[in-house]
Amino acid sequence: MERELSGALPLVKAEEVHKVLRPAVEDVLQARGFARTAGTPLDLSPQRRGWWVAITGDHFAVVDLQLNPRGFSRHWGSRFTLNFELSPRPTPIGSDYLRARLWKLLERGHRKRALEIQRKVVASLPEPPELIRRNFHGTRFAPPRYWPWEDVWLRYSTLDDVRVWADFLKQSLPSATDRFVASARKKIGRQFTYRLR
Repeated sequence: MERELSGALPLVKAEEVHKVLRPAVEDVLQARGFARTAGTPLDLSPQRRGWWVAITGDHFAVVDLQLNPRGFSRHWGSRFTLNFELSPRPTPIGSDYLRARLWKLLERGHRKRALEIQRKVVASLPEPPELIRRNFHGTRFAPPRYWPWEDVWLRYSTLDDVRVWADFLKQSLPSATDRFVASARKKIGRQFTYRLR
């Protein structure tokens, strides 16, 4: 039996987050020709699963959903992002050839809406214990402000927050995906132009 911490958030399990976010992401990506990446056999180390679309015969745009590797905190919730990469295989491999996270692909209006959601999530967090407040100087609890170059993950503290983000992704992911695929095609085009010279 789990002991409930005073003033702490109820646990939001990763499986629950995936059940809400993955269908929203998949609906958008499948409408753009993406397919699911292959699963990993049980005897191999797990790899992230996602979605892919062929850009050329040996280049693939791959998108995967990544939850905070540190899990869910009862004091400040958790966060997630979508990773986009140009890969030589139809699976996420962490290639640095062309890589972006969702935040950098969002249009200005979608970033503004994301900030509104972030601020509501942060404002809803319970007051942390004194030790945490002192150690982090309030940085995890202050309303978020971001510079354009920052690596921004989308925060949640309840399953309702996750549902709000799922609705947000249905609206913002189409243009973000199109932006990444266009930049991938452009990068591949430059590579082929260079090879032909």
